[in-house]
Amino acid sequence: MADTKHSRRGDRVLLRLLKRLRTEFELAVLVSFGVLATLVIAAMAAYRIGTGHLIGGLVNSGIALSILTVVCYALLGRNTRLAAILFVLIASAGCLVSALILGRTGLLWSYVVLWINSLLVNRQLALAVNLTLVVILGVQGSLFESGPEHLSFTVTALLVAGYGYIHSRRFAAQRQMLEEMASHDPLTGAGNRRLLKRDLNAALLRSRLQREPCTLVVMDIDRFKQVNDRFGHEAGDDVLERFVRHVRSHMRSGDSLYRMGGEEFVLLLPGMDRGAAGQALPELHTRLSGTIAGPAGPVNFSAGAATLSTADDWSRWLARADTAMYKAKRAGRNRIEFAEP
Repeated sequence: MADTKHSRRGDRVLLRLLKRLRTEFELAVLVSFGVLATLVIAAMAAYRIGTGHLIGGLVNSGIALSILTVVCYALLGRNTRLAAILFVLIASAGCLVSALILGRTGLLWSYVVLWINSLLVNRQLALAVNLTLVVILGVQGSLFESGPEHLSFTVTALLVAGYGYIHSRRFAAQRQMLEEMASHDPLTGAGNRRLLKRDLNAALLRSRLQREPCTLVVMDIDRFKQVNDRFGHEAGDDVLERFVRHVRSHMRSGDSLYRMGGEEFVLLLPGMDRGAAGQALPELHTRLSGTIAGPAGPVNFSAGAATLSTADDWSRWLARADTAMYKAKRAGRNRIEFAEP
C-alpha cells in the first residue's frame, strides 16, 4: 500500500515537471541545453583527466557540476527566472574561464552561449552579459593565431549578440501579444474567465496572508437579448463595448473588469470590505445604470455583490455574487443586491 502511494506521488511529480517543460519556454531551453552541455563537458572532463590534463579536467568538472546544479534547482524549485539568470551567469563565466585557461575551446562554446543567453533572460541583461563576454574574449589576443582571425571572431560574435537581442525583443513582443489574447475578451478588451480565475485566486491569497478585504460584483445587462433580436448582433456588440468603456471610466486604479460571457461582467474591487461596499456600490450602480443609451433605450443592469469571507474559495465567492445578481433580477432588475456571508 505504501509503495502504491509513493508511486502515485512520483507520477504526480513527474506529470507536473512535464507540464512545466511544455508550458515554460525558458525552463525547456534551460533544461535541454543544460543537460546536453553537462553531458558533453563531463565527457571532456573525463577525457582530460584520463590523458593527464588535470587542470583542464577540473575546470570542466566544475563547469559541468555548476550547470547541473542550476538545472536541478530549476526543476525542483519554482523560481525559473532566478534559475535562468544563474544559468546565464554560470554559462558565460564557464565559457570565459574555459577560454582563458584552456585556450580556443572556450571560443567555440561562446557562440552557443551568446544565443542561449538571449533566449533565457530579458534582452537588457542578455545584451549586457553578451557584450561583456565578447569584449573580454576579444581583448585576449593570445587566443587568436592572426589579426584577421581575431577580427573575424569579434565581428561574428557581435553579430550573434546583436541578432540575439533583436530576436529576444521580437519574441517578447509576440509573447506579450499572445498573453493578451489568451487572457482578454477580443471584443471589449475586458479580462476573460481565465484571467478572472487567476486574479480571484490571487485575491484569496492576499486575503489570507495580508488580511486584505476584497469585493466582487457580478453585473448582467438587463434585457440584452432583446437588443440582439431586434437590432442585430452588431448593435449588441456596440452596447457591450460602450458599457465596458463606461464602467472603466468609473473604476479605481486597482480595480479590474472581466467579461464572463454574453452580457455578464465581473468587477473586482480590492481593498473594499462589506461596510465600504454597502456605501459605495449602490451609488456606483446609480452612476452607471441607465446613463448610456442603447438602440432600445437606456442600458440598465442588475448586479450582485459579495465580499470575500474566510469560508470562500474562488468558485464559492463568485457563486455567491452570481446568486445575489439573480436575486436582483427577480426583484425587478436595474438594482444591486448583496450576498449573505
